Amino acid sequence: MALIIFFKKKRKKHKREKFSLLCKKNQESRYLYFMLNSFLYRYEKFIFFILIPIHLIPVCSTHFYPTLDGPAHLYNSNLINQMLFQTKGLAITYFQFNPELVPNLTGHVLLCVFNYFLPAYLAEKLLLISYIILLPCCFRLLIRQVKPENPFAAYLIFPFIYSYFLYEGFFNFCLSLPLYFYTLFYWFKVREKMQFKNGSVLFVLLTLLYFSHLLTFLLALGSVVFFIVWSVVFKKISKDEPKGEESNSSLTPITWFAVVALPAVILALRYLRNHLHSENSIFLPKGKLIALLTQVQPLLTLSYVTWIPWIMLVLIVSVLLKKWQDRRERSFLNDADGWLLLLLIVLLLLFIVPDQTATGAFVSSRIALFVYLITLVWLATQAIPKPVLYVSVLLFLFISMVMLRFYRREAMELDVIAQQYEQAAAFIPENSVVLPLNYSGQLISYNMLTYIGAEKKMLVLDNYEALTSHFPLKWRTEYLPDPKVGNYLDSNRPSVDIQQLEKQIKRKVDVVVRGSYADSIRDEATLVVNKQLEEGYELVLKKEYVSVYRTKVSVETSR
Repeated sequence: MALIIFFKKKRKKHKREKFSLLCKKNQESRYLYFMLNSFLYRYEKFIFFILIPIHLIPVCSTHFYPTLDGPAHLYNSNLINQMLFQTKGLAITYFQFNPELVPNLTGHVLLCVFNYFLPAYLAEKLLLISYIILLPCCFRLLIRQVKPENPFAAYLIFPFIYSYFLYEGFFNFCLSLPLYFYTLFYWFKVREKMQFKNGSVLFVLLTLLYFSHLLTFLLALGSVVFFIVWSVVFKKISKDEPKGEESNSSLTPITWFAVVALPAVILALRYLRNHLHSENSIFLPKGKLIALLTQVQPLLTLSYVTWIPWIMLVLIVSVLLKKWQDRRERSFLNDADGWLLLLLIVLLLLFIVPDQTATGAFVSSRIALFVYLITLVWLATQAIPKPVLYVSVLLFLFISMVMLRFYRREAMELDVIAQQYEQAAAFIPENSVVLPLNYSGQLISYNMLTYIGAEKKMLVLDNYEALTSHFPLKWRTEYLPDPKVGNYLDSNRPSVDIQQLEKQIKRKVDVVVRGSYADSIRDEATLVVNKQLEEGYELVLKKEYVSVYRTKVSVETSR
């Protein structure tokens, strides 16, 4: 009996020791977690601002950072500077300023300023660096304003820096994204204390948004109006404010915002009235619209990028479960859930707004990008379990690093071509008329030949911007490109009748530049072009990706 009692006491003692050890380990793990959490929050800001220069690597590791439309924007900035600061020349002869205040100017203005005192490649690089720094910083400002205790949610923005739109060279739209976030940040910051100074800043921000991109301006306008209405509705639902004070509290923000937004709204309505025609609208099938979201097409479909919607789905589910568990302690719906309602409205717009309208294209892809961005903001305003948030942030950063590697590799390959085009410009005398012939099958190289006109005074007979109505320059009517002289503007096997072209532009073509041409190309159109070059031009430069032909009669003599 005594032996049984002895073993029972020993077993109880062992259990107590085991429980004590378990508690000690639990306390240690909690202590370690607390220390790690404390360390992360203390140095979170430094980690964030270290990640920004890392995301500059693709842009800063090459001489040029070629995009689809970037070379054309850079060439047009050079033309604009010539027209602004010279009384005569090729630019003034063949182009005129668009009399309309188009919502597509901010990037061109910045490029004009940078290109005035910097080499062209640095002007383009500085614009891209500005965007890459501003987007995460402005997103972080908004997150810190709406949810100061959840700074790590701001890290979710990094994969969205190098989006499809940057790859396409849509500089104005890209610049509008940080402006969108900063405008909302500033509105939330000053909405309760609107004064003339604050109103003036909002006026500048909204006007800049209009001149950056019309869609982003309309979404920013709608977002602010939505939150003004939401604040009134939520106060009424939650009964946070006496009924007699509702109208007074909401009147001032509405009045102020209406006043500061009115000039930009008038410009937007005027532009839409002139360009919004239903017969020119194109809608995407619902299957393609759903694919925009599920395949994350606004970010290009790299293998790891398709993880993003699944990670975000896990975050959304964790937020909803947390809200359900805490429903007895606090209301299931809170003030920050206005972002969720805004998200649903933007998601609805994706399915009812045409993909091409008012001379703009890729509208659906842009709205799909905003669906993701607004989802990130809503998630940042919610109580996400720390482990789920940390793991999601690490996965997002991993995806972002994979994208950086891809874009750096792409940029280095394209930079070789762009530098050869820059070198070709040295063999072209100033005030020359240049006929570019592109033989590359790569879409990204479609406008790259215009790099040759990014610094020198010359007329490059390929300017798609001047053929549209939403850019600052337009071809003069008498010099509009005539498709009858050939398809050199839209084919990688260009055909052109140079003599007819010279009659159309009323001037001799001084230089012909061929991009990515190979002697093995022997189609009929190329053979005809070869014959014209043999008769009237001499080869002065031949490299792997560029060939330059100058007229046998010197440029000086031809004048």
